[in-house]
Amino acid sequence: MSVTPLPSDQALLASHVSWKRLRARLFHTVLIMVSVGAVALYLNSAAGGLFFHAEGLVTRERVAVAPPFEGKVTQVFVHPGDKVARGQKIAVVESATLSRSLSELAAQRALLISKIAALEARRRIVTETLPIAEESARRTSAFLQTLADARMRGLVVNRSLQEMTVAALNATERAATFQAEQESLAEELEANKNALLEASTAYESLKTLYNGGILSAGVSGDIGSDIAAVGQVLTPGNGAVAQIYTGENFVLAYVSDAYLSDIVEGQKVGVKMRGEVFNARVERILPINAALPADLQNPNRLRERGRLVRIQLTDPNALAIGQKVEITRCFAEDCRLGPLQAAWQRLRAFFAPIAATAGAFDP
Repeated sequence: MSVTPLPSDQALLASHVSWKRLRARLFHTVLIMVSVGAVALYLNSAAGGLFFHAEGLVTRERVAVAPPFEGKVTQVFVHPGDKVARGQKIAVVESATLSRSLSELAAQRALLISKIAALEARRRIVTETLPIAEESARRTSAFLQTLADARMRGLVVNRSLQEMTVAALNATERAATFQAEQESLAEELEANKNALLEASTAYESLKTLYNGGILSAGVSGDIGSDIAAVGQVLTPGNGAVAQIYTGENFVLAYVSDAYLSDIVEGQKVGVKMRGEVFNARVERILPINAALPADLQNPNRLRERGRLVRIQLTDPNALAIGQKVEITRCFAEDCRLGPLQAAWQRLRAFFAPIAATAGAFDP
């Protein structure tokens, strides 16, 4: 079997066709690999940082209306969405424990006041009696000395001297007893007055804390949607009667750590919700790094962490509290313009002076 050689021009043509197919296949292979790699990187948030992407929630400053004690809700005076002023009555929460404590403190105060009154009366008696007892002891001692002198001269019998000695001893003992009682009464009065002061302070503090179970608004604002029901038992740190939203709405955004560009305070951004974009700016970058909330996590990506950023809305009332939003890059002064519209606006602004100059020289 013999091989017939091809002409040189046909051999070159065959070689050319082979390289062309190889390049095409190579190009398609690289394109597919790049596409698959890009999709994989994006789904794993590794390449998401190349683009500005952040999820956030519209919120406001919140103040909880909650009792600092355990109690049962007996009355509620507000409804979801109500506007309230500072100091306005919100609810009544009764506490059997605090009521009993107030009663015990009141009884203790009454007992101490009665005891102090009795001690004061006894002190007045001792104070008025002590000089008389001291004078009696002095006179009895002086008369005893006189009898002793007379006994030395044989003018007094021993029995009279003995009786006067006992009388002098009793008078001296009575005066000393009154003096010691006066000192102890002063100390006992001081201790009972201190105890009364402590009991009164505790009673007033507890009474102010309890305030008859009345809970009032600490700030002015709007009542949230969650309100405790009548009969519900509340404990400190576990549940509140209501939440008061105060101040203006803002967006708390979670910017992924994969985001590679710098974020600066004052930077203009767009807040996107249901296809509509609202103007906003980065008000503050919070020194907090936390995992994104579960409702903001993308199930197709690895669990992300991000920085918390507070974003101020140009129109705080444009979005409702609790709405999920997306934070986008701002390509122009007005964040509602997309990249193509922003580029076209910049081109028009750039060529406008040139067109105006050309028009001025046009005959």
